Formats: sequence, structure tokens, C-alpha cells
Amino acid sequence: MQDRELVLFESFAWRQLEAMALDSWPQEASGWLIGPRSQNAFERITRLDCAESSDARSDFFVLNPVHYARAQFDARRQGQDILGIFHSHPNGAAHPSATDLSWSRSMFGRDRGWLEIIAAVNEHRRLDLSCWRLDDGVYRQCNFRVS
Repeated sequence: MQDRELVLFESFAWRQLEAMALDSWPQEASGWLIGPRSQNAFERITRLDCAESSDARSDFFVLNPVHYARAQFDARRQGQDILGIFHSHPNGAAHPSATDLSWSRSMFGRDRGWLEIIAAVNEHRRLDLSCWRLDDGVYRQCNFRVS
């Protein structure tokens, strides 16, 4: 069995992710994962950029393409890139849904290498997180740690 890919979070980005997920409950939170594009065996997330949704509900969000373009411009100006997306599943599971997969395929194709962090948040403010990479049209789970 092949080892899972490792994704590193800088502590600042990790705290941003936790705060966004918890503060948005019971609505879905979403944000862009920002970091340097890596040629190594791992990605490094340095910060999150809150993704403006044009339809934020507890079970769905629609990302604003203008905000995506602005976030991409800002990241590249700092020598970084959008590496993927974070979003929460209020009162749900920390696994990609069929809707998540369909959206990622439609936005980024089958071979983008897109990262997706999913945070399940319940009414007790408990987080369960998972990390996934879109690879040839399917999600593959990644390991992650905070540095």
C-alpha cells in the first residue's frame, strides 16, 4: 500500500481554519488554502483566505468567481498560489460528498491536484478534519500535520 501524501499547515493557517469552521457553525464555512506551489512530496499551507459565498447555507455554498480571481492575484503577488479549498460540513461527516466531488471536477477537471480540507463541526463545537486530493477525478485521502 502506498503511503499517503503529507500536507503541512503552518500554525497560523491552522488557527484560521479552526476559527472559520467554529465561528460559521451552523452555516458552512469556506476558504482558499494558500501556500507556495511545491515540487516536494508535500504541500505547505501558510494561510487561508475566506471564500465569499454567494449562497451560504448550512448544507451548501456557491463560491464567488470574482473572489477566487482576487485571492489568486493576491497569492501570486506574494509568490504563492491557491492550493485548494477548505469547507465545513455542519453536523456532517469529514468526508467529501458527491456534491463536493462533482463541484471539484467541474471547476478543476480530473488532474488538477486540488486539495480539499473538510471540517465536520457539531453542535458541541467539536471538529473532525480530513484532507483530500483530487487525483484523476477521484479523491485520495492525505495525512496532515501542524508545524
